[in-house]
Amino acid sequence: MNKWDARMLDLAALIATWSKDPSTGVGAVIVDPQNRVVSMGFNGFPRSVNDHLKALQDRDEKLRRTIHAEDNALLFAQRDVTGCTIYTTHPPCARCAAKIIQAGIGRVVTPEAAEDFVARWADDTASARAMFAEAGVRVDVCGGGLQVERRSPAEVLTRVKLTDKEARHHSVSAVAYWNNAVAACIAALSVQGGEA
Repeated sequence: MNKWDARMLDLAALIATWSKDPSTGVGAVIVDPQNRVVSMGFNGFPRSVNDHLKALQDRDEKLRRTIHAEDNALLFAQRDVTGCTIYTTHPPCARCAAKIIQAGIGRVVTPEAAEDFVARWADDTASARAMFAEAGVRVDVCGGGLQVERRSPAEVLTRVKLTDKEARHHSVSAVAYWNNAVAACIAALSVQGGEA
């Protein structure tokens, strides 16, 4: 694992904290061959769908409603991702693997999966690995799985040095707010990671 892999996995772990899923927050970051962030995503309900506690606590209903982090990153990319790398906090499921392959992503980087995740998703991730191998997508599994720390949205915004008040004050659109959050995350990781 090189320094860029470590930085992008750290960024994916930060993005995962934005998920409201009470059991598993997942983050994904897509980067181009020059290590520039193309898109990010986390697992959650679709836009305008209420993520009320009852739906989040009912596992079957939650799984039916949730868009996976990889899906969200692909949907928000707004450009061709052929040849890009996707960093995920958890191994992609078979459905996400199919979409990653179809989108032309050339490399997947993920940490080793935690035992509880493996127990729940073993068949699905095995199918994903088989599809990646068949399609020629490189998969790098980094040792020492990521610890995704659960934080409130306010704590996440504080960490990236943006606040809801600042966003409202400057009338920042949702897209600009998202881009500012990305830039702040990357700047924070660059400072933590040493040389660029």
